[in-house]
Amino acid sequence: MRQEVDNAVRAVLKDPEVGKPLKGALSGLRAQRLPLNRGAARLIYRYGPHQERIVLVYVGPRENIYRDLHR
Repeated sequence: MRQEVDNAVRAVLKDPEVGKPLKGALSGLRAQRLPLNRGAARLIYRYGPHQERIVLVYVGPRENIYRDLHR
């Protein structure tokens, strides 16, 4: 999983808008998919067009991620 996370982080650093913008209560966050053999995972981060930094919020399995972030 480490290589997949490294690749996703590099993709986000290269183009911060590569991740899918989230909606509703998670508005302002973006999700980048991490392809894994054992199932889907996500890299969730915060980035806005006027921000100078990217903030990683969550890296891990997709299962329940959106519910857990909403809390």
